Amino acid sequence: AGTFKAAGGYDMIQVMQRDKSYNAITLKVHTSGEQRQAWFLTSEAGIIKATVFGGPKSRLRAYAAPFHQGRLLLYHNPVQDSYKVTDFDIQFWRQGIHEQYTRIVGAQSVSETILASYASGGNWRQAFNTVENALNALSSAQNPLCRRILVHFLWKWIDLLGLKPELDLCISCGAKIPASETLLFSPSDSGSLCTSCLNDTNVVPVSPGARLWIYRTQDLAPEQLTRYGADNKSLSQAKSLVTGIIASDLGRYLKTWELW
Repeated sequence: AGTFKAAGGYDMIQVMQRDKSYNAITLKVHTSGEQRQAWFLTSEAGIIKATVFGGPKSRLRAYAAPFHQGRLLLYHNPVQDSYKVTDFDIQFWRQGIHEQYTRIVGAQSVSETILASYASGGNWRQAFNTVENALNALSSAQNPLCRRILVHFLWKWIDLLGLKPELDLCISCGAKIPASETLLFSPSDSGSLCTSCLNDTNVVPVSPGARLWIYRTQDLAPEQLTRYGADNKSLSQAKSLVTGIIASDLGRYLKTWELW
């Protein structure tokens, strides 16, 4: 069978393939004048930036709002390599995220982390599931639990990025650091140091309580984090650890991390 040519010289198969469907979560929306850009995390292709047309009261603009999730239909212009949103069938609205300050800050922190690290660099389906679970938990979490969800998310994200360190071993001499001792994590060395090998003043102390909480919760789903509490000191140290690891890889500390 021959190839049918459409107007403009494109074959019909290419024209039909311009419409693409994705399982997507809206991460960020930016409006400049009449133009509205949205960034989506998809389980099929990672992060996609697309234009959302329509006036302020349009259904499509309301649907393509941050943290909404569903089946996204995009039109791809192969000449300009650009996308526009043609439909978004919402499955999860997550209105609860917008009902509390700590929830919205937490969701924005998740979104900024994803965008800064390019959706984990290729393991998109696992990245999508990790983000979906974190946002679902945040949408109904009370204030004390939000911080735990975020530390938990960032530790899982570190694993996805291939940055997860062996906390219990000194990166310099290989000695095991006992669970009863506070370890000293060096972001510049991407590992823990024992007191004998400490040569970096910019270290993050991680107490036995913080280490225990990380290990106990790392295989749990976010909604199961109520099983294990954490005092403020341990949680703050755990936060400093996970943000320090990612910041070292990105070369910068993200602003939304400072808000929770």
